[in-house]
Amino acid sequence: AVATGLLTAALAVNPVTNLIYVANAGSNNVTVIQGATNATSTVAVGTTPYALAVNPATNMIYVANYASNTVTVIAGATNTITTLTAGNNPYAVAVNPVTNKIYVANYGREGGANVTVIDGATNSTGAVATGLLTAALAVNPVTNTIYVANLGSNTVTVIDESQVQSVPLVAGIIALPDNVTGTPTPSFAFTATSSFAPNATVPDNLLFQLDTWQGPWKAAANLGGGQFSATAAKLQPGVHILYAYATDGQEATSTNTAYQSSPLIGNIAAYLFVVAPYPIADLAPLSLTFASQGIGTTSAGQRVTLTNEGGTPLRITSIAASGDYSTTSNCVATLQPGASCTIKVTLTPTVSGPDNGTLTVTDNSLTGPTQTVSLTGSGVSVKLNPATLSFAPQIMYTASAPQTVTLTNYLNSALPINRVVVQTGFRQTNTCGASVPALGTCTFAVVSDPIEVLSAHVNTQGPYSGYLLVDDGVPDEEQHAYMTGTGVAATLTPGTLTFAAQTVGTTSAIQTVTLTNYYDYIYLDLGAITITGSDPGDFAVAANTCGSVLAPTSACTITVNFTPAATGGRTAQLSVTDYVYNSPQLVTLTGTGQ
Repeated sequence: AVATGLLTAALAVNPVTNLIYVANAGSNNVTVIQGATNATSTVAVGTTPYALAVNPATNMIYVANYASNTVTVIAGATNTITTLTAGNNPYAVAVNPVTNKIYVANYGREGGANVTVIDGATNSTGAVATGLLTAALAVNPVTNTIYVANLGSNTVTVIDESQVQSVPLVAGIIALPDNVTGTPTPSFAFTATSSFAPNATVPDNLLFQLDTWQGPWKAAANLGGGQFSATAAKLQPGVHILYAYATDGQEATSTNTAYQSSPLIGNIAAYLFVVAPYPIADLAPLSLTFASQGIGTTSAGQRVTLTNEGGTPLRITSIAASGDYSTTSNCVATLQPGASCTIKVTLTPTVSGPDNGTLTVTDNSLTGPTQTVSLTGSGVSVKLNPATLSFAPQIMYTASAPQTVTLTNYLNSALPINRVVVQTGFRQTNTCGASVPALGTCTFAVVSDPIEVLSAHVNTQGPYSGYLLVDDGVPDEEQHAYMTGTGVAATLTPGTLTFAAQTVGTTSAIQTVTLTNYYDYIYLDLGAITITGSDPGDFAVAANTCGSVLAPTSACTITVNFTPAATGGRTAQLSVTDYVYNSPQLVTLTGTGQ
């Protein structure tokens, strides 16, 4: 409970400032409550304040004082007051924040009933005749229409506001559908026209602001031809007002040079709309692609995330997938704002070939009753797994350790094996025989064998590739496993020489590396043997037995010593150019000076 004055008769809220105003009819004041803390202050007003209303755009508060026939205007920023004369017994008050007009229903118990109209910009007043005992009124700010309830004559008076400004520079705001948006950051479209004579130009600037005229105005994006657009910053659910005005982009006519750079501005247009707290469903990703899957077997699951990006709970009616796809999820029936859940999708194909489907989520999202994810996959009756093999570099004329490829028959009948082909550089043995039983498997042991690369006696060492092909008699379903390997024709070993700590300026014992030519018919031409790297002067080639050519299937040695020029870690590389694919070959040299 928050303490106020006596006989609290009415209250109103300014949602922009989060201040609450309470009219105390018994103590002739208004209690101002800080919405964040519930702290209060008091503003003295006229006699018997029965009603009040807030204009959140101008931050002004209007209090109808029944017994003193006045309206107290409170400036929300300072709580200073201005007193205006109203009709007899002001009983109700309403504000049109779009036009900044204030309407006061004068009950008229002691005289004629009418409505006092206050211009919020100037505090000037006028009167509109109504029925007897005007007790209540309401404003439609979209149509600028005011409705007055006349208690004594059983009638409603309808007041239409008139536009009196005549500046021929007009900003227009394109209405949202039903004046409602479900997103907290709505986008708006504007128009701007000029009817200045004799040379009307297309306005090239339009500025806008939301919910208040206070603070800086923002420039809308100029799309050309008097068309503009803008996107609002995040808004809270509820009623909001968009203001906009156009400028002519020309200097204003003035003899005062201080104002000659100011553009002429047009009338301020206003538009009232509602941010409705709708749920907004978001699915990501919007498509899933599954690898080929054996008929009758279930794939690994892929996941889709459902998020409620709206302001109210998302009610999920159903989650389903079409075709051969299935779903499981941790989604609950009601997904709270900002919450997410996960949907797992799997494929169990029943046919060979393309097997596509759709994941559909049915809910109450603003974006529509259904959200979908496209699902793409295929079923296969036979499959080689894995589909790719990668072999480490292999010395010529030696075979690698085998890697296994499995052939699976997903059919309910035996699968014939018509032929098996493996390309040069690889060899295979298999357990398949002439056929694979229904729903059975067999295996292929594949090795990388660089000797085959050189069977034609040409220098083709280095990287190579090929495939394992299985002709299984199933139309359009030859099985392939793609393979890569590397033939090593020469090596420089070891790859690293590490020298013990050595006194600066003294020379270590030698260490040896060996260069081997694995070719059985090719002489290996040798190039430079050098020391490179960070500290090349600290290491030296003491001697080598290699010469300029290394005979087939032979080796030579290179010795290296270490003479540190400074303390601390020293590094370099031994580089040997030998014209094989990975030339120059390198050995890392490390040592420590002390």
